[in-house]
Amino acid sequence: FTKGWKMALVILATTPLGVASMGAIGCTMMRLVMRTQDFYARAGQVAEEILSCIRTVVPFGIQEDALKRYNTNLITTHKTGNKRGIAMGTSFGIMNLVPFGTFGLAFWYGGTLVVDGEMTAGNVYVVFMGVMMGTMSMSMISPHITKIADACGCAYEVYGTIDRKSLIDPREDDKLPADANNFVIQGEIEFRGVC
Repeated sequence: FTKGWKMALVILATTPLGVASMGAIGCTMMRLVMRTQDFYARAGQVAEEILSCIRTVVPFGIQEDALKRYNTNLITTHKTGNKRGIAMGTSFGIMNLVPFGTFGLAFWYGGTLVVDGEMTAGNVYVVFMGVMMGTMSMSMISPHITKIADACGCAYEVYGTIDRKSLIDPREDDKLPADANNFVIQGEIEFRGVC
């Protein structure tokens, strides 16, 4: 801002777009990866079930039905993988569109400021690099913020479980039977036919 506040403001106007796009890309990719893994796990579960019961599957001749179940899961996995590929390509395009669009805007506006005599070429470059590095750092932190939020949610549940008072508290004497302190277990154990 000290070298060229006008140009810094123009570049910063694109910062929310970059941060939001990186956050959306991260969430979308994570969701698609989890769905793909879930479908692979289902297909693996079907295969494991079939192989563990192979003595039943073959005599009853239900190999075709078992194969159809397995293929159904694989087709769903394939479709989800295709969606993931399209999402990755789109994400890569957006991920490059935002910074390169910002580069073009910054150098165009910086050029007009240089022509008007408000800034030097060196100051245009300094402002550009400073703001762009800050923007890239902000956009790379967004996936980590979601993980921290998830951890806070889990911690709330864990601490709630830890702090919850048990309905059965063995340390309270009024809940124990009157003869609990004098309770003695007696008996004999005999082993037969162990050898």
